[in-house]
Amino acid sequence: VIVAERYQPTGQIGETEQDMQHWKDCLQELGHRPNHRYVTTEGTDHKVWENAPETVVEEISTLYQQVCNH
Repeated sequence: VIVAERYQPTGQIGETEQDMQHWKDCLQELGHRPNHRYVTTEGTDHKVWENAPETVVEEISTLYQQVCNH
């Protein structure tokens, strides 16, 4: 699970800070399950793939290597 460092509620759809905290908690729970990884990309917002493409590519490559080695 690759997550953004900064989350902002989307007021247009009625999201609140509480919603954002619930979302963060869910992502952390998923990312810490067996055979999962939780990665926070520093200085990023919603579009992690645009703000930190090197991290996304690195994590995909790592996962690919793990799958190939099993």
